[in-house]
Formats: sequence, C-alpha cells, structure tokens
Amino acid sequence: MAKEETGLTTMKAPAGMLAMTEISSMAAAFYASGMFPDIRSAAQAIVKIQAGQELGFNPIYSMTKIFIVKGRVMVGAEALAAMVKRSGRYDYRIVKLTDTECELQFTDKGIDVYLSRFTIEDARRADLVKPDSGWTKWPRAMLMSKAVSQGARAVCPEVISGVYTPEDFGYSTNPETQIVEGTATVIDDDTENDRIADEAARAAKPILPTQEKPPAETVLNTQQQAS
Repeated sequence: MAKEETGLTTMKAPAGMLAMTEISSMAAAFYASGMFPDIRSAAQAIVKIQAGQELGFNPIYSMTKIFIVKGRVMVGAEALAAMVKRSGRYDYRIVKLTDTECELQFTDKGIDVYLSRFTIEDARRADLVKPDSGWTKWPRAMLMSKAVSQGARAVCPEVISGVYTPEDFGYSTNPETQIVEGTATVIDDDTENDRIADEAARAAKPILPTQEKPPAETVLNTQQQAS
C-alpha cells in the first residue's frame, strides 16, 4: 500500500480495473453533469461504476445499464445478453418475438441446449402486468428481458454472476430514459421458476454417445489372452 499526497491510504487496483480515486473522480463528474437522472449522488455513481467493472463493463455503459435497487445489483437485459454472448461459449438466437410471447434458443458451444420461453400469460400469472406498466407499454422488451434472464440463469449462471434484471422483480426499465419504474414483486433468490428452468436445462444438455459393450465371449477371449 502507498500513501497519496492527500494522506489517504489506497490499494493499487487490479490490472485492467480502475482505482477508487479514479472512480470517485469520474463519479463526481457524472453526477455533476446531470445526464444520469436516476443518480442522486456521486456515491451512487461510484457503486454503479464499481459494480459494472466487476461485471466487465466500462463506466459509461455501467451508468446506463447497471441498477442498484434496494441493495440488489441489477442489470439491463441488453447487458445480461452481452454477458452471455461475449462468453465465447454460450449464445442464443431469437426464435419468436411478439407482443404476447418470446422464445430464445440458447446454445452451448454451438449446440442447442435450452429453449427459454416467456409469454404474457406467464407474466399475468406472476402478477407482473399492471395498468400503465412496462408490460402494457413495451410488451416485447419486457418479454425479451424475462426470456434472456430465465435462459441465462438456467444455462450459464457462472457467466452472469447471479445478477437479475429489474423485470425479474416486477420493475420495468423505460427504454427512453433508462430509469427503473414500477413497484417490486417479492421474489426469493431460489424461486420455483428458477428451479424448473434449472431442471429443464439439465435435461436438455446434449447426451454424449455411449460405447456399446463388447459381447461376453469377446471379453472372455481377451481375458484368456491376457492370462
């Protein structure tokens, strides 16, 4: 550790990561700019930037796609999708996207392993559809967010580091202002939907071909030769 001229004791940041002094300076500038309406203090900006860089995002992207809501780190659906696609192993493609349903085919090393599907009926059963909510204003974006989050947690939880999207908790992200809106729906970390998704993903993993067992007499002859 080294002492700076300010008298503050700081630790050197890991390679490729910003030091806290750099983050603090940047956060103060971002807050003062007034360009991020969901930030009410420089301290909140620091949390966003730090959370973002731990997930592999640059500061500006973190300011617009990372959300801290009631102590939880949440990411926009686009950020979650980026984490999947940049992994180099996992990916997904859109099978269907309408105002009533979204289907995404997730792949592992190019092999189809899980079809993530979320419909407006699923949202209604979970009591997510509220008057004047994102589900009525931007249904496709909301369905896409849920399908991405569901598939990513089922197929590659190690890639997304356990983060959720605001839509997973009943919020909605305004696509124009990038501000999280709405009232949260209480969801446990280990929800029934996640359990079902995990089981489905495991069941959908590609089955490697098994070798046929040799005939009994072949085994016997091999043992006799060995003796």
